[in-house]
Amino acid sequence: MGSLSENFSNQLIELIEEDPDYVRAKDIALAVSEGEVFLIGGAVARRLFRVVYGDTKLNDDYDFAITGELSLLQAPNGIGSRINSYGNPKFFFRGHSGGEITVDIIPLLRSFSQPPRNRFPPTIDNFLATAPIVFQGIAYDIRRKIVFGPGVQAVLDRDPRVGSLEELKSYADAKKVSAAELWRVKTAFLGVNRPFSDYLSAVS
Repeated sequence: MGSLSENFSNQLIELIEEDPDYVRAKDIALAVSEGEVFLIGGAVARRLFRVVYGDTKLNDDYDFAITGELSLLQAPNGIGSRINSYGNPKFFFRGHSGGEITVDIIPLLRSFSQPPRNRFPPTIDNFLATAPIVFQGIAYDIRRKIVFGPGVQAVLDRDPRVGSLEELKSYADAKKVSAAELWRVKTAFLGVNRPFSDYLSAVS
């Protein structure tokens, strides 16, 4: 896990695995996916931030990257579903606190079939390396129970730099907001206090 201490690592894994909403989201991901399955992005980053720096609001959504294809396009019993803006299924259920929990499944083969990622082989490491914002390049291997990726160090450093401006713009277009506004919302938990333009030094 890079520079993450064993103590922080154990606390993070415990925080993830003891979350009943994560357990249900994971079960959905496993039910509809083939290949390896990774919890990615904010669901991991925010929990790491909580472990290292204290309380922060956790996501009510779980994103999973998969190395295979979707094996079931209909939701398991009792789970709602719709198609998200990327053409992938989004599942939803009532969480343990009463709010709606969403689960997005991202097949790497599909993600890397279109620009700008189509320049690279469809691996989890390349997916994390081309994250829109550096801290989003973080993953939890749900079977091996390890956290990895460049996003680990970014969270430890409270680093809000943009990683791939192309990916950020594509993501923002799908959300129908500006890249700067999307960046502002996604990095707020890190305590960003400087403008978007100051954090473009990592752009590829």
